[in-house]
Order: sequence, then C-alpha cells, then structure tokens
Amino acid sequence: MAVTTALRQPLAGVWAVDINRRALELTRANARDLPNVVVAEPEQVPASLRFAGLYSNPPIKIGKDALHQLLADWLTRLDPGSRAWLVVKQAMGADSLQRWLNDGGFPTSRAASKQGYRILRVDTPGPPPPPLAREDLATIAAHTGGPWTVLGRLSGGFSDTVALLGRNNSRAVLKVKEGAWWREQLNRLVPVTQELRALGYPTPEVIGCGSLDEDRSYLLTSWTRGASPASPNRRQLDAALSAADIHRSVRPSADRDWSAMITMFLNGGIGEHQFHPATSAYARQALAVLPKPVPSLPSGDLTHGDFTFRNMLFDGDDLSAVVDLEGFGTGTVAVDLLALLPFLSDPDHRRVVVEHAVELTSADVVAACLCHRILAGLDWASQHVELLDDAVDRAELLLSLLP
Repeated sequence: MAVTTALRQPLAGVWAVDINRRALELTRANARDLPNVVVAEPEQVPASLRFAGLYSNPPIKIGKDALHQLLADWLTRLDPGSRAWLVVKQAMGADSLQRWLNDGGFPTSRAASKQGYRILRVDTPGPPPPPLAREDLATIAAHTGGPWTVLGRLSGGFSDTVALLGRNNSRAVLKVKEGAWWREQLNRLVPVTQELRALGYPTPEVIGCGSLDEDRSYLLTSWTRGASPASPNRRQLDAALSAADIHRSVRPSADRDWSAMITMFLNGGIGEHQFHPATSAYARQALAVLPKPVPSLPSGDLTHGDFTFRNMLFDGDDLSAVVDLEGFGTGTVAVDLLALLPFLSDPDHRRVVVEHAVELTSADVVAACLCHRILAGLDWASQHVELLDDAVDRAELLLSLLP
C-alpha cells in the first residue's frame, strides 16, 4: 500500500505504519528507492503530525473496543477536508463499523463493495489547509541544497503554515510567514540562534530562511523530538527557568522592543477602554495597580515573546528544544518568565516563577508585566466573547500573583 501510494504521488510523503516488525522490514526493502516513504512504528510518528489521507485495512481481529480506539486515534489526525479509505470484510463487521463511525462523528459512506469486502470512505469536515505550492518547495530546495519531501502538516500553530519535511534521514520544520516585515526579522534570527546554540541553549538550528514572494517568507529549522507537557512538574519548570537565564544574556538589536510595546500599551488608551461587562471589574483592579504614567520598562534582554510550555519540547524532564523563537526581540526577562504562569497548576511553582522574576528585575516591573497580560487578555476576550470564561479565570489567577 505504501509503495503504490508513493509511486502514484511522488511529491507526497507517505508514512508506512505498522506494529509488525517483519512487515516494516519488508516495506523498507521494497521502498529503498522511494525517498518519500517513511517506515515507522506508531509511536515513532510525531504526535503533532496531521495527514491529508489515510489508507488502511484495519486489524478487525484485535477486538471491537481496541479497534474503535485505534481508528479514533488515527482519524482525528486527519486534516480537515481529507479522507480515509478503509477496506473491511463484510463478514467481519464492515456494516456495523460504518454505523459506529457515523455515530461517532466520522461521516462514512460505502464507496464500493465486491466479493464480500467493503471500501468505506470517511470524510473529514471543513475546508482543507492550503497545500505547499511546488514553486515554494522549489525555491526552498534551491536555497538549502536539495529537494525536500512534505511529510505532513504540524498542528499547534495559530496562523502559520507549518510542515514537517524530509530529505533522506534528515527532518526539518518549515514555517511560511505572511507579511513582508518577516524577511528582515528572520535574517536577524540566524545570528541570534547561532549565539544561543553556542551557549548551550536548546533551540533548533536554522537550516535556511528567505523570501518566497513579496509578502511571504520561509523559515526552515532542524526537527527535534519531544512533547510539550500538559502539566509541567518542578524539574521541567527548573529547566525552563534555566533556559530563560541563558537567553536573557544575549543582547539583540532593538528593532523589536517588547518592553517598549508593553509600556506603550499600558500608557495608551487602555484606561478608557470599554471592556465587556463580565471582565470590567478585573480590568479596574489591574489598572488600579499601575502608576500613571507607567515608567519605561528595562530592556536589553533577549525576549522570546511567547515563552510558554506550548513552545517547549521535553524528553522526560529534559528540555530538548525551545521553538517558535522567530518573534524574538529585546525587552525584560520578566515578560518571558510570567508567560509560564498559566501553564502551572501548582501554586508553589507559580510563586517560584514570580519570585525569580522579581529577583532578576523588580516588583514594579513584574507588576507592570502582569497587568499587561491581564489587560491584553481581557481586551481580546471582549472582542471574542467565546473566550470570556478563560480570560476571567486567567485574570483572577494573575491578579492573585501580583507582588
């Protein structure tokens, strides 16, 4: 199946996944001349990877509950607008499986039936994400010394096109950035990344960056395995704090100053802003803490800008990578440290972060940065009412941590 699919779609990455070691060995041998085939056990497929299609004769004999769990796990990894094709013997429950899929939110129809077998088509609702254009891939190949195969889309981003690329045994993460201003920002990222890596900072290597057209740029970085923790433990928190201590020692240019942006926000019209009634009381509490006007915040530290556990990959308790660094600027380390707070469930861990930020800056700086996070979140939720409950919960948390 993998070899046939790869031959029919030579520009697409094909993941041949099985738990049978013999099947994997045979597939590797049959696909040795097909650079777009990746042979892997299920746990070797990156958890954030999403696919444009799925082709399977599912293992019916593993039992109904196990089969249902298996299909649910993989079907939820399909991109919107994509399809899965399942071959199931009628006598082995093809029709009941079709009913279960439909009842479970996976729209399924019978595409064909022959000699006691059904071909079931599972459609994933929604518009598909835009594919990477051949011209873009050709440009990237010319800049980076050879062609890459698209192995799948990586989930988790909010706006960028993010894909996993492969070349022989190498893996790389591709981001396509919208906006002409990214061109110079990505150029500034290269020496910053080199300096960070020389200091032992765990951030992926920049393989290449450049323009795709007037309004779009690309960033290609090395791939790092790992997972973002849902509830970080103390060792993971300490690893994040140590990383912040390293990156604050780098002194980037002041082209993008996070401290200046925060000060401008707090001294702008936010005091007269009309917040949603459900959030206005929290906004007043935050505004009451701030001096009028808010003094300029210290600057000079390299500031990630989105230094959250969502942008950290761990191998157990070891921090293997800090990603999404391209929005970096100069500023105060307090901006990055306080971004960790919403991900911490242990009150003692939150206190450690605030105390560390105060130690490195001051109580006034930490208070200003906390109020900025509160007010910016409430402002955004006032425009997106579906986020109101989360914004209120976060505001209550951050107000309780004011030094």
